[in-house]
Amino acid sequence: SEEVRDSIDSKIGRLLFDAGANVAAQVPRIGIGALTGGLGSFATTFLQSAGNDYRQAILEGRDPNKAQWHATGTGTLEASLQTLLNAAGGKMGIGPKTLTSKANLINNAFARSAAKFGIDMGSEILEEEGQLFLEPVLDTIIYGDDFSVPELDEIVDTALVTMISTGVLSGPNIVGVTSNDNSKLGQEFRGFNDNDTDIVE
Repeated sequence: SEEVRDSIDSKIGRLLFDAGANVAAQVPRIGIGALTGGLGSFATTFLQSAGNDYRQAILEGRDPNKAQWHATGTGTLEASLQTLLNAAGGKMGIGPKTLTSKANLINNAFARSAAKFGIDMGSEILEEEGQLFLEPVLDTIIYGDDFSVPELDEIVDTALVTMISTGVLSGPNIVGVTSNDNSKLGQEFRGFNDNDTDIVE
């Protein structure tokens, strides 16, 4: 996949490729998480991340033993980061679950769905950016590479890819929920006009 990505000339094309790969990785995690709960999602995330990291390390000519340790660290990091961020945010009252519960109190269907979408996107961006900054630490500890802070272009590209992939995964839900609520609202108004009575909640 890295060879295919490297063969793409335009930056927009590479961003879309990365977003597509991100969506492809997220779909099984979401499905398994829905069926088995958090543990299944954790295991799927760990295996996907560790496997991809190990393959990439071998392609780069890294030492196989060190690559295994690095892959284990990367998998654990990615699988744990969201849980840690949710726990930290929850204690401060700004965790995704807390904010989503507040968003559910919004009456307007579109505003409610848009708020939840924004919360999802913000949470995903924070997770991906956190991983972007922590991965060089693993490189330094395990491979002995010089520590380097991600450049601005990497930070921006990571945010853009996450925004695109989150939009693909969550966008249809916003449209569906809003459409369904608007349909119910229309039925209420039609009933009001036909019966000439007040709407009783």
